[in-house]
Amino acid sequence: ARRMNGKILFSVADCTGHGVPGAFMSLLGLEFFRQITVGQGIIDPAGILNEMNSQFDIVLGNTEELSLKDGIDLAICAYDYKTHTLEYAGAFNSLYIARDHEILEIKGDRIIVGPDYGLQRGKFENRTLKIEENDMLYMFTDGYADQFGGPEGKKFKYRRFRHLLMSIHQLSVEDQLLKLEDNMNEWMGEREDQIDDQTIIGIRPTSFSSSG
Repeated sequence: ARRMNGKILFSVADCTGHGVPGAFMSLLGLEFFRQITVGQGIIDPAGILNEMNSQFDIVLGNTEELSLKDGIDLAICAYDYKTHTLEYAGAFNSLYIARDHEILEIKGDRIIVGPDYGLQRGKFENRTLKIEENDMLYMFTDGYADQFGGPEGKKFKYRRFRHLLMSIHQLSVEDQLLKLEDNMNEWMGEREDQIDDQTIIGIRPTSFSSSG
């Protein structure tokens, strides 16, 4: 997370490619993100994603070494801790908000982050939300939901993931982490190997202050 101009910026990203192309995309994505946010001072989530795509097009163009599988699933939030307003933009990535007795899913755009590949993609747009007291935000990659396990060796899936978050969101973030780890260890057991990284970011925005 980074504080900039009265807002807190946080994000999660997952490169969809593998091997050398995937690693290359990850390095470029990180550098573009740093240049855009720190260098140019852009903190608008949709603006960051759109500028990242512009940079990918400039640097890579229509390179033949990459394919449609080589892109970045990305979610970005900018939280104004004075107005309790959240701006969110995502590329094939949703934001979950646990509020009272439900999980709200804020879906991102189905637009790739990476070279255009001749797709004439659209532009990312922000979703603006009012954050309530004790709201819990979750940003994540697909590794947790896609993990195989259980008695039938099937994927955990997002339905179970949402149910799990609903059952733990009122706990402290430290206790939530332990619950998530324990649940996944039990789900995988001793028969399954981890198939992907499992990144989950949990944030209670109203815990931030303008001075902390």
